[in-house]
Amino acid sequence: MKWFKHETHAGKDECIRNLIHSHGIRAYGIYMILLELCAEKIDKTFNPTFQSEWPPIEYLCASRRATVQQVLNRCATLNLLNNLSDDQQINITIPNLLKRLDEYMEKSRHSPDSVPSVSGIRSKKKEVRSKNKRKRKERERHTPNNNATVIPPPSDGVTAYFAAQWPATEREAATFFDYYATNGWRTKHGQMRNWQAAARNWMRRHAEFHPTTTHEPRPKPFPVRTPEPDRVSEPA
Repeated sequence: MKWFKHETHAGKDECIRNLIHSHGIRAYGIYMILLELCAEKIDKTFNPTFQSEWPPIEYLCASRRATVQQVLNRCATLNLLNNLSDDQQINITIPNLLKRLDEYMEKSRHSPDSVPSVSGIRSKKKEVRSKNKRKRKERERHTPNNNATVIPPPSDGVTAYFAAQWPATEREAATFFDYYATNGWRTKHGQMRNWQAAARNWMRRHAEFHPTTTHEPRPKPFPVRTPEPDRVSEPA
């Protein structure tokens, strides 16, 4: 088992508090290390038993054998584990570990080992997206075609659509049809799906680049008369 349930209020448990009060906080650390070792050894038979020689345990707990034995005896007194250890090896069983596992499986309806990792979750999301994409394409393939989704559309259909939407645009209809027929009815985003929507975009862009403005005739400027210079009469 890769992991096990650990309650956030485990330190407030009465047995754990008695263990800490009698042997200090180190005893709680030793108990947690032993708990992890038992959880690691759980196999398909769900046997939470751990057996090992003493030197590795002394190294993991950073404590002498006598100290670990005292903690084991105290844990056995508090019914935290079953201690069958001797001077040659450690032999412990933690039944409460199975109880925690059973409670978690009952609430979550699955085994702890089946919980996906972060990379597994990402892979699962990617798989779901790919599956949805395939379903969408399959649905589009089986959807009855209408005039908007028939690619390539007939030229007379394009001309009729332009004439209905924008009168006097027969030339633009021919330009639209020839442009996309040359490109294989593809847009910059990929294969065209709706030529009528593309036609509407075409005409919007046409209106932007070819604005139709009406110019009112400018009024003619009002003639301004310039005064003639005064004539000076010559002496007789």
